[in-house]
Amino acid sequence: MSGSVRLVSGEQLSPYVDGIRAVYADAFGAPPWHEEPALAHTCLIRLAQDARRPGFLAALALDRGAVLGFATGWTTPRRSRPAAATPRRPPP
Repeated sequence: MSGSVRLVSGEQLSPYVDGIRAVYADAFGAPPWHEEPALAHTCLIRLAQDARRPGFLAALALDRGAVLGFATGWTTPRRSRPAAATPRRPPP
């Protein structure tokens, strides 16, 4: 596996939305959370709202363009609480 981490702003996030949804579903659909797949869509709605806020930044773990993991946060002091999801296995 050869991967990289790419920092993207809210405006640059849209090409990665399907991969982020899959990572979220993999991470939180499994034990101990057992979240329904529909909650991955809810995560994307919240992410889209967050991405429009000033200072939003996402770190994407990528392998050949596929999203393996992600973390989000803000570069501004008042929104310093990050959110993250665990990584997925790389594509074959």
